[in-house]
Amino acid sequence: MKNVMSAISRTIGVIIIIIIVIMFALKGCIIKSWSHPPENSTYAIYGYDGRIIKLIFLEKTKAIFYYKESFDFEEAVQVDLRGVYGTNYIGGLWHLTGHGTIFGFRIYPNDVRPVSAEMTVEKRYLKGNGDSTFTKTGKTTYPVFLIRDDAINFF
Repeated sequence: MKNVMSAISRTIGVIIIIIIVIMFALKGCIIKSWSHPPENSTYAIYGYDGRIIKLIFLEKTKAIFYYKESFDFEEAVQVDLRGVYGTNYIGGLWHLTGHGTIFGFRIYPNDVRPVSAEMTVEKRYLKGNGDSTFTKTGKTTYPVFLIRDDAINFF
């Protein structure tokens, strides 16, 4: 009787492990493209020291990043911006696909949806003396955006 109970518990354990592996494998096959808001919209951060960072969404895949450090220095770049949403597994565990990710598993707060983005600088505007915040024209970077209902964080 003990051998039968032991065999049943082992079988149940193996079945649970197989279900978990299948869940992770199949859920990772589902990819949803991200698109920014359908109408032009602006997200901005105003620092206490006078710095300003804005992300302005334009039509289709176009956006403008604007950065003003002081009265003497400001910079803006027009970018082509695309991305895919991460896949949520359990709680705050997300999987991101994209350039440079090997495993892609990350933990984020429960109130965000991460987007693995591809951003190519198309045009740039620079006024004043200072170090550029953004990459050169034509260069592509791969930031991660954390989308909330009323905010966007970018890394």
